[in-house]
Amino acid sequence: MRMIRSALLMFGLCCLAIFCAHPSYGAVIDIAEAGPWHISAGINGRTREFIRCNAERRTPSNDLIMFHADRSPNLYFSIVSDRLNLNRQQYRSFVKIDRSVEFELPAIRRASNHALIDIESSTTILKAIAEGVTFFVDVGNVNFAFPLDDSTKMLGHLFSCAKYAPDKFADQPNQTLRPIAPTPPPQVAATPAPAPKPRGSSFGSGFFVRSEGTGITNAHVVNGCTSATIEGHGRARITARDKTNDLALVQLIEPKRTEAAQFARRPLKLGEFVYALGFPLPGIIDNGLNFTGGQVSSLFGLGGDTRHFQLSAPIQPGNSGGPVVNTSGQLVGVTRARLDDVATLEASGALPQNVNYAIRSDIAASFLRANGIDPSESESAAKLDPTDIATAGRGYTFQIRCTVE
Repeated sequence: MRMIRSALLMFGLCCLAIFCAHPSYGAVIDIAEAGPWHISAGINGRTREFIRCNAERRTPSNDLIMFHADRSPNLYFSIVSDRLNLNRQQYRSFVKIDRSVEFELPAIRRASNHALIDIESSTTILKAIAEGVTFFVDVGNVNFAFPLDDSTKMLGHLFSCAKYAPDKFADQPNQTLRPIAPTPPPQVAATPAPAPKPRGSSFGSGFFVRSEGTGITNAHVVNGCTSATIEGHGRARITARDKTNDLALVQLIEPKRTEAAQFARRPLKLGEFVYALGFPLPGIIDNGLNFTGGQVSSLFGLGGDTRHFQLSAPIQPGNSGGPVVNTSGQLVGVTRARLDDVATLEASGALPQNVNYAIRSDIAASFLRANGIDPSESESAAKLDPTDIATAGRGYTFQIRCTVE
């Protein structure tokens, strides 16, 4: 899966403006505790209408930090500190969890000592927060670091609150209302800003579908790329995108002969054994093509989505866009790694174990035909040795690097 999902700063600033333009809540209702985190619902003090949910705690240096989630669910982060002295309305912030790649995210001033950052609800960032140890943030040239104790539980409570809180809270005699600190700021208007730039390249996987160097990957893998490189083959250009189905077509700028994946004609079956190929965790593993096996655990995707199927083959960030093949070595899907993290956190407060999704190969085949490419198909039902499947997969599976300049 692509390690960085960069969003436009302009879009983030618009979201932040909408956040601040919500009716001010004068009170919060305590919902739950998650270790050092206090989970609450922010309401309009006069009408008692729900606005958003909050998770707040104090850092060892006594700074107040808060995560906020609304119905979307969009995720925001606030920090209130006497060390801040913000005199402009808009800033760029830099967020890093442990040793992850640094994310550049939009931030605005809510008060001279209060910054609000749009975290975007990116699966990559959410997973890093849930599993991380230390959260680092730089805003207004001031650096902060705080521990992420019980962050998985905190995110689960926060998203559950945002999803299930009533639109309006009944007035109950014993209900505790307390002010939320700090006082909300006046409304602000967003202005265009340069696109955010993650520091360092991001990576994903893909596979060739024609022998002239034409390949497929996920659209989110190449989102925001100013240049792309297929490792070991050369520079590539993005020739088509289908954001709805999360597919993208890539072409080597200097065509060279490559192997091509064979699409399966026979239908996928529940319980069938499949293999996922890709290049997970670049910069951490860096050991070439990764080959893992598992079963088709559902013929449907998240929420019954018929475009996807669920598989138990272990998948990590960097696998996105890679091929999923059956025991005959034929393509049955395109990996979409861990796209269920947010939903699982909302429902249970826990991260999933080997619950992953892939795009069905017939969706990928339709995408190719729509772009004038006939996929190579195979009807063979003969089972191959896993080592032979891995060897063949090495010829058509590639790692793609996306660069934002």
